[in-house]
Amino acid sequence: MSIEVTNQNHISIVTINNPPVNALARADVMSIMDHFMALGASDGIRAAILTGAGTKAFCAGLDYKRGGDRGGDYGVYKDPRDRGADGGGADAIWDCRVPVIGAINGPALGGGLVMAACCDYLIGSTNAQFGLPQIWMGSLGGGGHAYRIFPQGLARRMQYTGEYVSAHRAFEVGALQELVDPEKLMEKALEEANKLSTKVPEGMKAAKEALNLMELAMPDIRMAHKIEQPIMARMRGSEDQKEAREAWLEHREPKFSDD
Repeated sequence: MSIEVTNQNHISIVTINNPPVNALARADVMSIMDHFMALGASDGIRAAILTGAGTKAFCAGLDYKRGGDRGGDYGVYKDPRDRGADGGGADAIWDCRVPVIGAINGPALGGGLVMAACCDYLIGSTNAQFGLPQIWMGSLGGGGHAYRIFPQGLARRMQYTGEYVSAHRAFEVGALQELVDPEKLMEKALEEANKLSTKVPEGMKAAKEALNLMELAMPDIRMAHKIEQPIMARMRGSEDQKEAREAWLEHREPKFSDD
């Protein structure tokens, strides 16, 4: 099972466990979506933690080998399950009735960054990294989510270059609220979640609802995703995009049509 759930002391711990880099197939995204949509209804859960298994990665994004990007047409939003990528799972984390703490144990890349950015706040180990490597494969995604946790200039640089942001840099700019050694990450995440779980449950849900609505009164992260995905759809299927993806998977330099 790629998504593991453990509930303890009013806290739900959701772990992405798909070695070696915790990449997501469509079924994994749907599992994340279903779980976070259900949390906080009448289950006694007051806070949640989202993390990745091991120390190699929090989540390296969509698992292209397992069809992670083939669930539907980009830009079609009849139902979150039709979005074909990570959007439905990310929205469920954002909309979750209880606060969600991201425990970032390693690189959060592409769809992994999207998932992390939809958490209420993030705690990271020194192994954490953030990146939008899709540009290397002739694609894009996650730009609006990167804006949520990184300054605009840094988010744009990440989108244009595909370069990663280190844990220390993320902590400096406020993307990470705490930075700890890898072996102390879950201890710290549980400490934070326990703080939240001692508050009045309905008060925490009300606070989450109010904070989300206030943030959506500013630029809407979901609208940003709806703007971005149809633009990305124009790139899909071109010879250069296919070459970029093949070169990425084969660990070689791409040769584009105008070379």
